[in-house]
Amino acid sequence: MSNMSILLVCLGMGAVTYAPRVLPLLLFAGKEMPNWLKEALKFVPVAMLSALVAKDVFFKDDALFMSLSNPKILAFVLVAIVAAKFKSIPISLVVGVGSIFIFSTIL
Repeated sequence: MSNMSILLVCLGMGAVTYAPRVLPLLLFAGKEMPNWLKEALKFVPVAMLSALVAKDVFFKDDALFMSLSNPKILAFVLVAIVAAKFKSIPISLVVGVGSIFIFSTIL
């Protein structure tokens, strides 16, 4: 590929990435969203995070992996308990990383 082709590909990728972020701002600027839409959009971040966590914890090679030999399930349960008790993101992160390391080593 020539340098010009690489530059055009990079600019195209930038435009394709930027467009979905800026178009809603341009289209809906100055307009009020309906309350039902505001309420529905509150659940999007939680739903996305839940889907990503579930895919990572409960699946291995696109197959359901529900077993006590799955270190991610054990770490997930431990982190859920710690997060509920302490309500601290740093503590939960340290426990999560440590438990993944320990359970992966043991199992």
